[in-house]
Amino acid sequence: MLLPALFNLLLFIAVGVLAWFTAGTLIDRMYAFLGWDFGYEKWEGLRWVLSFLLRLLVISLYLRLYKYIMLILFAPFLALYSDKMLFLFTGKASAGGSIAKQMLRGAALGGLFLLMDTWLWLLALLLGLVFPPALALLPLLLAIGSALFFGLALLDYSLEYKGLPLGESLALLFSRYKARGMGIGIGYQVLLWLPLFGLLVGPMWSLAASCAAEVGNFEESKNIYAEN
Repeated sequence: MLLPALFNLLLFIAVGVLAWFTAGTLIDRMYAFLGWDFGYEKWEGLRWVLSFLLRLLVISLYLRLYKYIMLILFAPFLALYSDKMLFLFTGKASAGGSIAKQMLRGAALGGLFLLMDTWLWLLALLLGLVFPPALALLPLLLAIGSALFFGLALLDYSLEYKGLPLGESLALLFSRYKARGMGIGIGYQVLLWLPLFGLLVGPMWSLAASCAAEVGNFEESKNIYAEN
């Protein structure tokens, strides 16, 4: 648990720093392009407010991407950890092939869900431009969609462990596992609100929850875990 926890903390800090400096660069170029001159002291307050709002927007977009970056870069840890957890839960060896194969599949699925989430964000933005009253609901809808994709990505590790090809796994995830995936994704988002602690344990705890959920009865899983 220690190495993934520290790696995730460093990743989160790196994404945050990159977002902050990217926002600053975009703000300077936007002001230069529009020809806005905030040299007068009376405009200093307006400049500060606009800069803060733009930084907040860019940082929120980066943090939205952070989860998918984590899924892609964390694929080796997630593959190893899910195999260990599922073996302890079930006592059965993986039918999903080598760790390297699971790692590549996990990274590819993270990239796929990143694209899907981006399309969802663009469609939501378009809807907000066409129908402005919908803007009030868009943050909630986008948060739910992001949680869903993240939870489904973690649940795929358990389905791969059973030997399901990626196509069959995706069909099963979107037909029967949407509520379970959303619950796991929302749980992860709640953990992130806990300062530092959520960053350290969130990814692996969420993966453990997805493994236990797929096994089924928790007490039975716990007994098998104790026996091993």
